[in-house]
Amino acid sequence: MRELFSRTKRSAQLSTSVVQHEVIDDIVLEELRRDSHRFDAALNARPTLKLGQEDDGTPIEREYDIAPDLYGDLFHSHYTSGDRVHVKDGDDVRSSHELHRRIMDAYVNHDEFLKTRPYTANDDLSAMLATMAAQHVMDEELASTLKEHAERAADMAQWEQQSEQAEDELQDLRERAMREKGEQGAVSQHVLDGITAAGERKREARAQLQQAIEEQDQASLGSAVGPAIDKAVTQARETADAWCSIPGTAVGDKSRLSPEQAFELAAAWRDNDRLRKIAQVIGRFERDFRFQRANRVQGGRDEVVGVELGNDLELMLPTEAMKLGHPMLKLQWQRQYLERSLLQYEMVGIEESGMGPIVCAVDRSGSMSSGAGLRSVFAAAIGLSLLAVAQREKRDFAALDFEHGVTQEYLFPRRGAIDTDAVTRFASAPARGGGTDITAALRRASEIIMGAPDFKSADIILLSDGDDTWADDDEQLCTELAAKGVRVHGIVINEKSKTTHYTEQVSKLTGGVSVAVSDLSLDKPSDATSRLAAGIT
Repeated sequence: MRELFSRTKRSAQLSTSVVQHEVIDDIVLEELRRDSHRFDAALNARPTLKLGQEDDGTPIEREYDIAPDLYGDLFHSHYTSGDRVHVKDGDDVRSSHELHRRIMDAYVNHDEFLKTRPYTANDDLSAMLATMAAQHVMDEELASTLKEHAERAADMAQWEQQSEQAEDELQDLRERAMREKGEQGAVSQHVLDGITAAGERKREARAQLQQAIEEQDQASLGSAVGPAIDKAVTQARETADAWCSIPGTAVGDKSRLSPEQAFELAAAWRDNDRLRKIAQVIGRFERDFRFQRANRVQGGRDEVVGVELGNDLELMLPTEAMKLGHPMLKLQWQRQYLERSLLQYEMVGIEESGMGPIVCAVDRSGSMSSGAGLRSVFAAAIGLSLLAVAQREKRDFAALDFEHGVTQEYLFPRRGAIDTDAVTRFASAPARGGGTDITAALRRASEIIMGAPDFKSADIILLSDGDDTWADDDEQLCTELAAKGVRVHGIVINEKSKTTHYTEQVSKLTGGVSVAVSDLSLDKPSDATSRLAAGIT
């Protein structure tokens, strides 16, 4: 009786989340779920475990109710700040979530995940998309490869719940017994019977839980978890790589999209074979361009010309500083600081005119769709990589499609957001057929360049697999461009990796570079893009 009536400490409330993260990460997650019904549905998904059939053929099914806890941990692993992601010790996690702990421990230490983290850490949209890609795979794996372990984890969660319910009931009955003892001098038989029954239910639940824990310890979790993680983490990396390759999607970009818009854009690039290949090639070109880019002094702080996003504390707007005085808004401020998305003054200084526009002219003739490496994919990837360079250097950018003449133009001003719809249209533009008139494209590019404000230098990039007739009007046009400080660069894409007479002449007259690349090896490192990157910067 003394044991029944004694006030015992409530069972420790162990964690259902196995990945260490900050409170602000939970706030970001809730905001994303509120803003995207697709993401919310993905994190609420519960895979169906098919456990067999009844005698009459009726399928026996069960939902894995604790799956949302795992999917939330997937997001935290991608988003939370820090150099490394840490998984909690087993003693700090509910027994029913040991499967999740083992899954996430393998996930965050996987080589593919470590390559993905630089793209997703502190970037809510990238983390969301990588999470959804991994969640889709894990949903299937829990219902197949990991079904036996998931069923045991679901049983353990049920017995944990029953044990906690019995403990809550015991606590209520004990308090009632104490009141009866004080008021009436004795405890009623009804309360005593209730205490006995609740204690028995608690002991039974804990016994079942302990048995399941022992079975789990003997199960070969590692052999089942490994293949499932390989699939999930690979899918997450491919999604993050593709997303971050699309100009206008990086943290701090003025074209920052809503979660639903991000999902639509990512799906369009993921589900289109051509766009997916372009995204893969962009990644390598971006690295080449960043490595070769020269260091230059930028800006000045003489005059306020507008408001932009960043994390320069000296330029931060007073309204942003006010957030630091409020507990919740302070967390929001910290998040925006990490994401470089605080509102700050945009400044300019009195300096010599700098880098002018970049105009990229892409050959869309029929021959650009031939070749083992799809030349049009290479050309689009180069163009979009150059767009990223232009945005970083605050340079106007234009892209031209041409065949026998210019067929389409895409304009991306240096001030303002990148139009991601225009980016997708440019990347999707097919090779249409017809002849190749490089002169027409060069002339239109010249008109765009000459319409820009004063500049010290500007660049025109010609991307083609063919040649064009070199005539007096071409030489005169290139001479005029050179006098204005405009360089013309030619990239020739063919099987022989040979430049053409036309590209050699325009580069020679204007001080640009003329390079060639084989369309048979577009996935390998190339000196061509490195030379181009150095040339335009």
